[in-house]
Amino acid sequence: MSTQKHIYAVGCHTPEDWDYIHEILLQDQSTENFVPCNCIECPDLKEHSSTRALYLLTDEEAEELKNHAKVKFVHLDIPSNPDVFKKPHAKDLYNAFRYTTNVKNYRPLVDDDISLLPETPTIEDMNRCGYQLMRSTQRTDPWNGDTGVLPSKVPYTLDGKHVDLVVADDGCWHGHPEFQNNTGYGPTNYVGGNVLPGNGTCDVLDLILDSPYYIDPAWFNADPAARLMTRWDGTTVPTESAAHAWWSSGANRSATFANIGTVPVSSNYTRAAHCGSNIKPPPINGTHGTPCASQAFGRTLGWAFNANKWTISAIANANGIAVDNANDIEYYFDILKLFHMYKPINPIYGNKNPTVSSNSWGYSSNGYRASGTKYYFYRKGASGGKGAAYTSTTLPGFLNNFTAGLGQEMVPNAATAAGDEVIAAGVIFVTAAGNTNQKQVNSNHKDYNNYWGTSSTATLANSTSTQFDLSTYNTINRRGFPEHIGKTANGQYPVITVGALDDDYHSSGKEQKVFYSNMGNTIDVYAPADGTLGANLNYDSIGVRPDTYPSISGKFFGRGVTGVATSTAYMGSSSEGGGQLFGGDTESPNGILLNSGRRITTTSNDTVSVTSITYSAPTTAGLTADSTPSIGMTFSGYDYYNYNGFWDVVLPFNINFGSLQTDEVFINTNSYVTFGSRPTNQNYDWDIYNQYTQSEPPMPKMFILSSDGTGQKIWTGVFGTAPNRTYKIRFEGTSGYGFATDTSTIIWELTFYEASPYQIDLQTAINSHISKPTDCSFGGTSSACPVTAGLIATVLQENRTWNWKKVRKYITGSMRPQSKNDFYIGKECTKPNDPAWSDKNSIQGSTPIILYNRKTS
Repeated sequence: MSTQKHIYAVGCHTPEDWDYIHEILLQDQSTENFVPCNCIECPDLKEHSSTRALYLLTDEEAEELKNHAKVKFVHLDIPSNPDVFKKPHAKDLYNAFRYTTNVKNYRPLVDDDISLLPETPTIEDMNRCGYQLMRSTQRTDPWNGDTGVLPSKVPYTLDGKHVDLVVADDGCWHGHPEFQNNTGYGPTNYVGGNVLPGNGTCDVLDLILDSPYYIDPAWFNADPAARLMTRWDGTTVPTESAAHAWWSSGANRSATFANIGTVPVSSNYTRAAHCGSNIKPPPINGTHGTPCASQAFGRTLGWAFNANKWTISAIANANGIAVDNANDIEYYFDILKLFHMYKPINPIYGNKNPTVSSNSWGYSSNGYRASGTKYYFYRKGASGGKGAAYTSTTLPGFLNNFTAGLGQEMVPNAATAAGDEVIAAGVIFVTAAGNTNQKQVNSNHKDYNNYWGTSSTATLANSTSTQFDLSTYNTINRRGFPEHIGKTANGQYPVITVGALDDDYHSSGKEQKVFYSNMGNTIDVYAPADGTLGANLNYDSIGVRPDTYPSISGKFFGRGVTGVATSTAYMGSSSEGGGQLFGGDTESPNGILLNSGRRITTTSNDTVSVTSITYSAPTTAGLTADSTPSIGMTFSGYDYYNYNGFWDVVLPFNINFGSLQTDEVFINTNSYVTFGSRPTNQNYDWDIYNQYTQSEPPMPKMFILSSDGTGQKIWTGVFGTAPNRTYKIRFEGTSGYGFATDTSTIIWELTFYEASPYQIDLQTAINSHISKPTDCSFGGTSSACPVTAGLIATVLQENRTWNWKKVRKYITGSMRPQSKNDFYIGKECTKPNDPAWSDKNSIQGSTPIILYNRKTS
């Protein structure tokens, strides 16, 4: 046992806990469990803290003390142990390039470029990207005024590791391959994974549904059967009901977190609605949040590819956090604050991970141009004076240049107060400046108090209107919501706000802000935005992903068959979302069999195991086609053979499925298999959504993407000689009816082994609508925001205690402005009817800073 002592930081859950532990540590001959029996020296009492201090402990004493229920953490004090915590040299921190070989970087992305994003990729396509990464690797434009594909290994430094990056939007498809770590592609230093147990293959977690387990594992682990589940990728996550309960009541937490406050969460906030799965995206949400998330922390598309990746559906189209949008935002702020304040300490650094929040959304309205006479007050101060009259057809130039509604500063309310608390808690909050071509300025600018009103003598204080049921001041040139949250008494804005860089160039050949981006001296930085590459969900496709991965999910069902986890069983009924995804009239071309699959092994005592296997290229050689089911069924007088029926296949040898031994396999036209017998109730085939369950039909079975569809044909064939024969069955069908024979969208093959009767191999097809996701051309300040948030996360990786002031100083002070020879600046207007207001590429007094990683420049 070592007797050498080191200075350790010791923290407790509450001040009362610390008083207790501190007193015992100072006692001689203590008999308390997990506490050293001898008096422990306290070299730094840290009078400013009520829950922690420094103590001299041996390594063994420190390890014991960690087990005390009142102790929250024990770790070596970093400043006191410089020999242990040596700061890495810069050459150790940085890998000079993201990849070992060149990848394709596109600027811009237009319809003509689709041919440059092939479905059959080369090595340069595997990790392709838009210009959001390559442009941000240096101060000057690496394209040098040209457009097209720029091959590069992509210089980079850090990757956001040990930083929590939260993308708040309308949801995110967690199953998109951009967020998976099992595809075999990604940067050289890409690690993948998430902060929860299970070694999951998906990197992304949901702030509402998953972070409670990260914050308070003790409560969930106390009853794992009721409070935990295995997500489709293998990650152990809270059940939705347990996560909702944790947020809504202190009684549903461990004692440490019982009194931190609650947030109401709608029971409609579910993984299906806001996160999707590996085979099914959210039905109506995530169209905007998916590309945003990919550009913040995506494996190939984002800067912070090793960050802790979180999303939250804060501006959902339906079934959001609360009942209405106003409450959604307030509750989002509350959840983000609580997450930041109460997440665990990172033992590597002895402090909590920084939190960066990306917010590509904002409030706006068109009240300023409603019918009737209005009045504008231009550089007259907040008290007004005589306003100038205008109508919707006679707007002055500074009110007639917007591309959409006007963002206005909110009158203080619960949502703005919650936002102020997020800033005060220390979250680095990054927002999109807005896509309205609105000049926004700081409080020291002459345009700061410009406003509009409904009378010629209106003051700014009494000139208000409504945005999303919330009252706003009628400000014209101030930041809108949420860009103004946390504004200090002296008018400083803590939020980092980002304008949009154009993928095209000005007629002068210079780079420029895109025409719709907001501008003005409150814009912190312009980031690559218009025509960037993002992960696709219901946007126009710009190209099929080259890193498609198998995406079949579901369960094995059978008489007494047990031991299969949801995350590893790869067959499913329609009630679990399997079949519906593969159907689709015109949305699914022919399926293509993957060269990978699953090996299902059963035992005589009815247990099942599933492993991944690799196939050679699929072929129908040696197989015989059969387009007519051997058993047809009748419904209401109609004969639906291929729509409701079975092929009765007799194998030339016996197989075992669990405890059943048989040589007869029934292939149902609705894409499922039974062993030894078939259902006799035609409803199993007609009404799949109500009939297929774990116990129905009541015989050993597999559901393989089952749906109320059509089995167009099967192929069968025997290979080899006894006693080592194999038998293959290939199914081709659709998840609907009335399709031509060779338009199959559901294809799979089963292989049975004479020498291994308990073994069945399953090979499944991919499908372009779901299993072959695409990328899209993304843009707006909606793109500029996550790109910037991702780069900020990499900066905070080695500057973990920075606040918003230091982050802004890094951006606005360390990143040198662009030269007027390189960036189009334009004229700043100083009069309400200056003709230059029509110049929508002018940055109107902004500092021309384009986001770049200065460590790679």
